[in-house]
Amino acid sequence: MTILSGDAFTDLDVTSAHDWGWGGPFNHNGNYHLYGIDNGDDSQVGSIRSQKFILGGNGQIDFLVSGGNDIYNLYVALVRDSDGKELMKVSGGDKEGYTRVYWDASEYIGEKVYIKVIDKDNGGWGHISIDDVNAPVQPPTKVTISNPGFENGDLTGWTIANGTAFSNLDVTTDTNWGWGGDFNHQGTYHLWNFKDGGDSQVGEIHSENFTHYGSGWIDFLISGGNNLDNIYVSLVRGSDGAELFKATGSENEEYTRVYWDASSYVGEEVYLKVVDNNTGSWGHINVDDFNVYNTETDIQTSDRYQQYRSQYHFTPEINWMNDPNGLVYFDGEYHLFYQHNPTGTTWGPMNWGHAVSNDLVNWERLPIAIEDDENGFIWSGSVVIDKNNTAGFGTNAMVAMFTHEKGGNQIQSLAYSNDKGRTWTKYAGNPVISNAGNLPVFRVRRYYGMQKPING
Repeated sequence: MTILSGDAFTDLDVTSAHDWGWGGPFNHNGNYHLYGIDNGDDSQVGSIRSQKFILGGNGQIDFLVSGGNDIYNLYVALVRDSDGKELMKVSGGDKEGYTRVYWDASEYIGEKVYIKVIDKDNGGWGHISIDDVNAPVQPPTKVTISNPGFENGDLTGWTIANGTAFSNLDVTTDTNWGWGGDFNHQGTYHLWNFKDGGDSQVGEIHSENFTHYGSGWIDFLISGGNNLDNIYVSLVRGSDGAELFKATGSENEEYTRVYWDASSYVGEEVYLKVVDNNTGSWGHINVDDFNVYNTETDIQTSDRYQQYRSQYHFTPEINWMNDPNGLVYFDGEYHLFYQHNPTGTTWGPMNWGHAVSNDLVNWERLPIAIEDDENGFIWSGSVVIDKNNTAGFGTNAMVAMFTHEKGGNQIQSLAYSNDKGRTWTKYAGNPVISNAGNLPVFRVRRYYGMQKPING
């Protein structure tokens, strides 16, 4: 660790203490941990950072954190080296016992980053503690299994564990089953369990073992009989044989795609198992196109994942969204702004996301319009088109008024755009309305125009 500023963190804050003297255990990992108040008191401020590293592996970072709860002044952050942007951040919970935090930073794999610990709080609970930081620094080779879509034309890469239900003769190029519609398989070949022997045979095949990496999502095509106990595909943990996920068919030969969020098992050795223990009607199962390594980009863009998208409501590429705001029409485009946490799947540091449409049905996602800053998170507001330049930002400027929120204090601020909302500039004189009465709720969500210039 490198001390960047202040005296909040020193070598003397690294301790082997198991408790803080008037309460329970820290529950740290190993012998030592960084107790942010061990050498001094809450009045000290400062910051430290880790060495810089290229984020690799599956992009999953975890660590232990405790101490005060102040996301603005007392926190741990993942910082991008190229521009100093804090990509993810977390504070303590006003308690000394450690809690483990997990960050999915997979979208930043390959970027140079570092961990930064900040203490700018000199009041009560003005300290933060950290231990056991785990961050992958070497990206693994993209994991796959041999012959995942049976494109070798046989069962190469798969092991027949028992029975006769699965053989090389079941791997086929057939596009339909002879008395109905199309399979709609992927590629040239697929495994049609009925092809060689019909419903009377039973058996089981396994993929090779692999270490589960990537985002944790697995997907594949499945069809055939519907019997989760006797005809199914499962993800199996290699260490104990536990079936972690199972899927069966729907008594239809046409394939449908199954998706498993197996992110809880990233880093574990697993394998895929295909089972046919049914000799009755619909006693067969068909599979194709196994994808065992998916990145966040795959989830955002792959056609395989689009069935999870709402077909009626707008959704961001990834992570949390809530309230739409700033709805406005200008120069042939409908603009949708919305509350967006770009760093996680829960409510958090709010920014204004942005999308445009010319028909209110098909939407183009644009980069974040207004990012959080030293004045706080960017909460809801509204946008008007300043046709007469009454604000002084330019004729036909898009002017946004929104609530800045920081530590419970709400103020009103402005931002503007002169390129149809593609880039935004915050007004240098923010806030334009301060919360002089310290009201707990102080919002101006809609406004309709300017009566006199505020810029010049």
